[in-house]
This record gives sequence, structure tokens and C-alpha cells, in this order.
Amino acid sequence: IVALQPDLIVGWYSTYGAEKYWGDVDFWHERGCGTLMGLNSSVLPTQNLQNEYEDILTLGRIFDVEERAQQIVDEMQAKVEAGRAYAQGKQPVRMLILENEGDAFRNYGENCIGGSIATEVGAELCEKDKSKRLSAEDLVGMNPEIIFAVHFGDEEGKKACVADFMENPAFASLDAVKNGKVYPIDLSLIYCPGVRVNQSIDFFLNHLYPDMQ
Repeated sequence: IVALQPDLIVGWYSTYGAEKYWGDVDFWHERGCGTLMGLNSSVLPTQNLQNEYEDILTLGRIFDVEERAQQIVDEMQAKVEAGRAYAQGKQPVRMLILENEGDAFRNYGENCIGGSIATEVGAELCEKDKSKRLSAEDLVGMNPEIIFAVHFGDEEGKKACVADFMENPAFASLDAVKNGKVYPIDLSLIYCPGVRVNQSIDFFLNHLYPDMQ
């Protein structure tokens, strides 16, 4: 990276926080290279859609395309508002975003970007606390209508994360399983999506409200 002499590096908090990655931001600043961290990748207590908007507007200022950045944000906000309006007056869709960790499931709650988008468009998280790991018994008790199963980008992982629910007899009673509403979702759409945030909004809208025009 030093040899490429960049003017700016855009990354996550973690990419600057460890020697095995890119090192402290001061290293780059001393070499005349600016740094920008995605807000949702940092140690902020809450990840939300507003932080993603702020990152886009910041890039707009850096590259002197503020009008275009605002236009992109406005377009996404309009989609979110349309989803919220569609859901208004209806029974909220009860859902979870889950990653299989072997002995339990990691829950991407309301303080995660995925959970933030889902609630912004009117869905209801069965468990809001992202710090809670959920057991099979927890899931059966919650009985979500939709499960978004997290995978890491490859086809095998995509199939496996759905099979974790659809092929497990313990989950046969779940509405999400009975109705075939277990959907694979790439981690890149629910953790610091950055340039994919528009895609992430579309993904949730399309799966939560398939009849929405």
C-alpha cells in the first residue's frame, strides 16, 4: 500500500486497529495519506442506517460531489419511507437475523445495521438485543415469521445456512420454516455495507414485502 502512494484509504476500524493489518492512522497521516473509517465499523454503541448515510455524505465532501452524494442518500431514504408506509396499519412482520455459531445463534439485533434497516421499514425483531445468543429453544418460543440466515459469500455457505433451519427437525414448527421463509443473506449486507447499503435496503424490502410495488 505504501508503494502505491494513495491519497486516501477507506476502511473499517479494525483494519487500522491491528499491526497485522494497516497499522494506526497516524502512520498514514505522517505520509500524507488521509484515512476514513466506516462509522458502523467503529466502537460506537449503535450501528444504524443514519451512519451509512453519513459515510456517503462524507465521501461526497471529500470528492467534491456533495450534490450527487445527497441524491443517493435521498433515494435510499425514499425507499425506506415507502417501506414504512407500506407496513403502516399492518401487523408487523416478526423476524430474526441469525448466524449459526455451532452451539447457539448470533442475533443481529436493532443495534446492528441489518436490524436497523429491518426496523426502519416497519418489521419487528423477535429479539432486539444483539448481545444475546439464541438457543434452538429460544427460537421455537419466539416463532419468527421470517429468518434471514447469515452466510459469508460462497454458494456452499449460502445453502448450508438455510439448511441449518429447513433441514433441522427441531425447527419444523417455526412459521418461517413451514412457509419456506428462511432466506440467506450475505454478511456484507448487514455489517458495514458501505457501497452495498442500497442493495441491502432493497434486499430487506423485497423479502419482507414481496407484494410491495
